[in-house]
Formats: sequence, C-alpha cells, structure tokens
Amino acid sequence: LIVSVEITFRQNFLLMSFLNPWKATSNANVKTVPSLPAVTPAEKQRSKQVEWLRQEVVGLEELQLNVLYQVQVNSAGNVFYIVIHLPQGFPKDHPELSVTPPMEHPWIDEKCHIVGSPLLKNFSMHTSLGRVVSQLIKEFIDHPPRLREAESLQSDGTMHRIVRAAPPVPSKPAHLNVHPISSEGHQRYTMPPVPETFSKLNEYSTDKLQHFLHEIESVIDLDEFITKLPIIVKIREDRGQILSENEVLASENVSFESKLEDAWEELQETFLQLNSLREGFRKLHDEHNKYLKKYKPSKVIVKLSGAIQESEHKSEQLAEEFLTKNSSVDDFLKDFLTERKLYYLRMGKQVRLKNSYT
Repeated sequence: LIVSVEITFRQNFLLMSFLNPWKATSNANVKTVPSLPAVTPAEKQRSKQVEWLRQEVVGLEELQLNVLYQVQVNSAGNVFYIVIHLPQGFPKDHPELSVTPPMEHPWIDEKCHIVGSPLLKNFSMHTSLGRVVSQLIKEFIDHPPRLREAESLQSDGTMHRIVRAAPPVPSKPAHLNVHPISSEGHQRYTMPPVPETFSKLNEYSTDKLQHFLHEIESVIDLDEFITKLPIIVKIREDRGQILSENEVLASENVSFESKLEDAWEELQETFLQLNSLREGFRKLHDEHNKYLKKYKPSKVIVKLSGAIQESEHKSEQLAEEFLTKNSSVDDFLKDFLTERKLYYLRMGKQVRLKNSYT
C-alpha cells in the first residue's frame, strides 16, 4: 500500500510539474532527470477499462491498484463476492473472474472461475468490463447460485474431517479501516483516501520545487517528504498495529492446537462407539425380523385352528366316556368344563386375531 501511495504521489507531482512548467535554471551544475516514457495505447485502454468498471459497478472495492477488484453480491439470502483480476496483458488478454466462497451455477466451473458469461467469452479490448460485471451481477440475482456443501460421511461409512468456517476474528479498533470481505471471517485493510493535492507543497518556493523535479540528489529529499506525509505515517502505524494483533491471534490459535487434537481424538472414539452401537442395533433388528417371520399372524391363526379342534375333540370324548362308563358327575363336570373353557378362549383369540390381521 505504501509503495502504491508513493507511486501515486510521484505521478501527481510530475503531472503538476508538466502542467506548470518552470524555466530551467541556468546553473551548469544542475543535473536533469530523463523524461517519462510515453503512455502506450494498451495502457490507455487499460485505464479506460478500469474507469468503465468503476462507473458501471456500484460498491466496487479495490484490493490492488489497477490489478485486483471485488464486488459483493447478495442473492437469495447468500452473500458472496465476484473477484476481478486484470492480468498483465489486459485488456488484450481476457480478465479473470471468479467467486468466493465456492458456489454452484451453470456459469461457474469446479475451480470457482466464471466461464459461462457470453460477454466474457467474446471479450475484446473495446468490450466494457463494467458491462461484463454488471451482467454477471444481474444473472446471479435472477438465477441465484447455491453454496457448495461438504459431506461428513462417505458412501462406504468411513469418516473424514470436515473443514469448518473459521471463528470470527476479534473486532479491530475503530480507527483501523478493517472490514470483512467474506462469510468465512477473513478481513481486509482499507487504505485511507489519498488526497488529490498536497497542501504542504504550497509552503515550498519555486526553486525548491524545481530542485525536487530536476535534481537527482533530490530523490532523497522527496522520499523524506513522502514518508512524513500524514497518510503515510498513519498507514505505517496501522500496519504495525495489525502485525502485532496478527501475532497475538496466531499465538492464540497455536494454543488451541492441543485442545483441537484432544477433541479430534474424542470424536474418533465417539465415532467408533457409534459404529459399535450401529452393529449391535443391526443384529437386534435382524433377530427381530426373524421372530416376526416365525410368528406371523397367519401362522398363529393356523395353529390356533388346530388347537381349537383338539379342544373340541377332547370335550366330545369326555362326554362319550361319561355316557358309556357311568363315571361320577363331579369328575365329568370338572374335566369337561375345563376343556370347553380352553376351547372358547382359543376360539376368541382366533376371531380377534383374524379381525386385526384383516
């Protein structure tokens, strides 16, 4: 970021010098700096494409000057980002567009690259990159993509680790321009706005400005001037604070390593117990099905019919014996009533089972 600011400042400074030319000093010891190379047509077209992108796309974020951009898309309750990378040969070469986090859509391939856009397929130097991105946003809103889901169990019953989203990063101080850029908790530092003019230059005389512009030795003075600018000082302070916070966060993450390992071992043990219980349940289930087949209602009805006939036959046999052998009445009633009771109990069970079975 600091390098980008310094380059931007140098370009603005030299641009002001060309717009306000001064007479060259007559001092023979003055050493002149070679003039800047002319801007090529490809560079002009690249700048024009970036300008079109900024005009067409609302909410565009610049991650790297003239190289990397992103825009947030809200579609069907999902929040994701279109990442725009401009390669070195752009706009002669096609821009590289992708989405994050991984989404599923006919225009998105397995590597999350956007390949199905008609405007992107037919992209040329004079195709508006802003129109390409606007078409993508409209397509993703009209036909929302779906988040890719990870499986926890494979088809063969084996288990593998599930990559879960990282926990939210602790909030940063308000003066640091840190904003989340994805649902996974990653954060990005937003550089403070670079002023279009530097009022400090008004304090220097024309000779001093000529010295900055033409003297090779003035590069050191110019670097010192740039490093003392408030925006550069702030960026360096923010960078140091972010680095310190990153170190603290890294130390905290390392301290969780042993806990994660213990949790992973506990999870493996629980998974083995689950497999053991599942195997026991399968055996009990098979045994249950075996008894269900053995004591099916139809088989029970058939056996009850046989038992009913047997009880009826015994009761009739007792009646015949009473009539032919002149046995006592008490003994006959005792045996006969017991057998007829058993007969009617079996008959009732058979009727009730038939009703419930049919």
